[in-house]
Amino acid sequence: MKPKQIYEKAKALFETYLTEQNFRHTPERYHVLSYCCEVGGLFSMDQIVALAAKDFISRNTVYNTVNLLQKAKIVHSLNKQYESSKKPMFEIAIGGNTHTQFVCTKCGRISEFKPQAIETVIMSRKYTNFVPEHFTLYVYGECKLCRRLIGKNNK
Repeated sequence: MKPKQIYEKAKALFETYLTEQNFRHTPERYHVLSYCCEVGGLFSMDQIVALAAKDFISRNTVYNTVNLLQKAKIVHSLNKQYESSKKPMFEIAIGGNTHTQFVCTKCGRISEFKPQAIETVIMSRKYTNFVPEHFTLYVYGECKLCRRLIGKNNK
């Protein structure tokens, strides 16, 4: 799905959520949603804050909106538990956003790729009482850079 299509689907879900919760439909909230959709893949709060600053949207508004997007199940977070800063990363949770992520257990670096074979197996399989929409597969290990640093430290 293209970013514009993902945004339109996310916007419809967000409008429904805001209405059901009796929250205001502000332009700033929709701008933050559009930034999240534009980034594609993983994004940090800092990335969205930087994009929002161009439109004079405050850091608080970004944080509050991303929190609402999580509650609406439009965005989900990946806590980078292995990184020293422990800052979470986020991604859009709709629109067929299927991918695999390698998470380094030493530095927290995340690499993404879309293996067609895994997607084909997961999405084409028949499940009892379940219809898959999208998935994220996390593979934990050590990245090439950390393995190289460990090798240098052992010499």
